[in-house]
Amino acid sequence: ADHIGEVGLSPLLLPPDEVLKGVGVFLKAARAAAEVAASAEEDALQQALKLDASEAESQSAAVHAALARSGPLLLRAAEAGEALPKDEFDSLDDAMARFEEPYVGLPGIKSDRLPARLATADPGTGMFANLVKKLQALVGRSLADVEAWQLQARRALLSQPGQSPDLDARRAEVASELNTALAVATRDATKVLAQSDHLPVVRRVHTVAPDGNPVVVFTWNVMEFPAMESSTKVIDGISPHADQLQRALDCKGASEKRMLLNAMCTYGVLKQHLDLVVGTVRHALSQDGPNSTGAFVVLLQEVSEELRAALSEECRAQSWFCSFSDSAQVPGKCDAITCIISRHPMEDGGQVVIEENGKARRLAVARWGQTWIASCHVPHEPSKGKSIAQKVGSAPGSMQSEIGNADAGARVLASLAERFMGDGATSIVVGGDWNADVREVAQVARRLLQEGAEGADSSGLALELFAPDGATHMGVEVPIDGILVVQRAPP
Repeated sequence: ADHIGEVGLSPLLLPPDEVLKGVGVFLKAARAAAEVAASAEEDALQQALKLDASEAESQSAAVHAALARSGPLLLRAAEAGEALPKDEFDSLDDAMARFEEPYVGLPGIKSDRLPARLATADPGTGMFANLVKKLQALVGRSLADVEAWQLQARRALLSQPGQSPDLDARRAEVASELNTALAVATRDATKVLAQSDHLPVVRRVHTVAPDGNPVVVFTWNVMEFPAMESSTKVIDGISPHADQLQRALDCKGASEKRMLLNAMCTYGVLKQHLDLVVGTVRHALSQDGPNSTGAFVVLLQEVSEELRAALSEECRAQSWFCSFSDSAQVPGKCDAITCIISRHPMEDGGQVVIEENGKARRLAVARWGQTWIASCHVPHEPSKGKSIAQKVGSAPGSMQSEIGNADAGARVLASLAERFMGDGATSIVVGGDWNADVREVAQVARRLLQEGAEGADSSGLALELFAPDGATHMGVEVPIDGILVVQRAPP
């Protein structure tokens, strides 16, 4: 059979349902820990607020008395279209300034004082009309309203470090307890958090070997994680996966995503991911044991510089061939390296740069006899806020395919065939992440090859698709990863 099971290739790989279950357990534990911490911090804040509650009540009563005394006089003058009495305005403004002074500049705290330019507005102007509205609102304020404003302001003040040593100490204890609980939850979920959002595709590909025997091709988008040793974590590679996990678990929320991304950026998870990829490649190329994959070649996408170094070291130790594309070298973005690894010697073909959907991607290429091999990662369509899962169709919800990226993938394949199907080459094997239903890519590519894409001599070219019928990307119902082989029939 051409099909080789995608899951179970390595004991480090987990099926998507197990990943979802494990992430769900992590998020449940993380939310519970966060709720305990929030409750403990609120209790500590309430204790701090009680310490000067009497003084705060006196301050609120004093400013409310000033409002009750001066507010109606100012409002009557304004409603009569007259300038505000200066003595009354100054008296009220001084009282409100003293009341608000400790809270000036605090986040979320808006002053109730009348702006000077509003208080001196000329009667009959639009600004004067705004003055009347502002005075009406002030005069209508009850003591309870003033106390509520001050309570909010006092909470904001106490949220600033250095206002209450006892509160600061308790908050530090709560934060430490929360960090410990999250560290335990992350440790327990390390294996599931380190998984890629793509499944490997492994197929026996026919007629590309010199002896005519099929060879096993393994392709996998490993999902780029941040670098372990970098102080600045680039999360572009893992953030869409976190979004999809939250959707699948019906556990949306900014705090949940922050905890999930923070866990995925911990050293233990990052090291686990690196070991996962290297171990899976080692297992894939192994020919030992009844469960070995025995892959002839491994094609990887979304490789980081850090992972490239680890894979290069493994290849040196195993005497394997490897070829890596250059990194994207865009500050703050993923490295997006593609690579080819084989247990057989090959001719390094360097890289090919493709441009689709406004993005450039570098594809590693190599030659083995009369066959070219490329590791492909087609840029997805401009998302307009949608993930690949939302664009292609995700479960639950079962949206139908609305992605048009099949044309982009077909153009990439046709251009590779045009470039490499010469100079004695009889076939090209292109495996990777097409960011579209790979079956649709094959259909469009066949038409392009029959028509002679961009003037290429496509006579006698045949295309064969090697891919599963089901999902290869978490949350997407169609296969977006696969292997496409273009061959020239013998004369």
